[in-house]
Amino acid sequence: MLRFAPPRMLTAEEACDLPSEDACAAYRARGWHVTRAILPAALLDAVAADVARHARGDVDAALPPIATRMDWTSASRQVIRIHGYLALQLRAVQALVAHPLIGAIAARLTATEEVRLFHDRLIIKPGGLPAAATETGWHTDVAYWRTSSSHRLLTAWIALDGCPADAGPLAVVEGSQRWAEPCLERRFLTPDIDGEVPAAMVPPGVTPRIVTLPVERGQIVFHHCGILHRSSPNRGARDRIALAVHLQDRDNRFVPCLQPNGRQLVHSNDLLCRRGPDGRPDFRDPAVFPVLWSAATPSPPPAPPPR
Repeated sequence: MLRFAPPRMLTAEEACDLPSEDACAAYRARGWHVTRAILPAALLDAVAADVARHARGDVDAALPPIATRMDWTSASRQVIRIHGYLALQLRAVQALVAHPLIGAIAARLTATEEVRLFHDRLIIKPGGLPAAATETGWHTDVAYWRTSSSHRLLTAWIALDGCPADAGPLAVVEGSQRWAEPCLERRFLTPDIDGEVPAAMVPPGVTPRIVTLPVERGQIVFHHCGILHRSSPNRGARDRIALAVHLQDRDNRFVPCLQPNGRQLVHSNDLLCRRGPDGRPDFRDPAVFPVLWSAATPSPPPAPPPR
């Protein structure tokens, strides 16, 4: 698998795009934050080329089969194509995930001194199909990450060509990450055609406020692991290609989790990483969970005074 270099320092210009204290407070209340277009077009072009290579079976580094056993193949019945751990296989995707603003913004939003990669997922919604084929259902990411101790994990969602309203943007139930009981729905591949939140998911007396988040190319949607979200169908003719970069804070550790049937819940991360001295998966394994931002990284030089 590809190895990540240590995180680099932000430039003074990049530091200007860090969220303000007000923006961080809004994230804590709403559960989402959208940047301006901060990702370079050349980098997104390179990622698109790598994604096309990956579809042909061409990668820069191979992974153990356990990491890719759930990836979409031409024999898969599902229409939405999902592939995991591309940052450990493709150099341009690695460069995107390692872009220092991604880790630095995540650290600012979650008030942590270190941000590590958790894993990434490429999600392709083909264009030109009936709406129901590319609908995803309401779910929370934390429902899939029950072996994580932290509830500050978050996702940086990046649409390579942007995502207008007709291409299948994210929609969130604003503030749902603050509900007294965390929602643990795992309905990603269960369509919700009408877009309404099922009443069984909502606490008594709460009226869900749904916010749709279309983005232009280069923008990033950050959302909390506990926020209820989905994406609408891709009604356009072109494929909607998005990379979900899942991020963990400094304190996240593996915790055992039993399923209702009594079996241990297992995430592919748990199988891919090394074991710690206690014999449990080590969520600090630098080969799988590289540090993307650290408070120890030098601060940028001050911006020059305006002329």
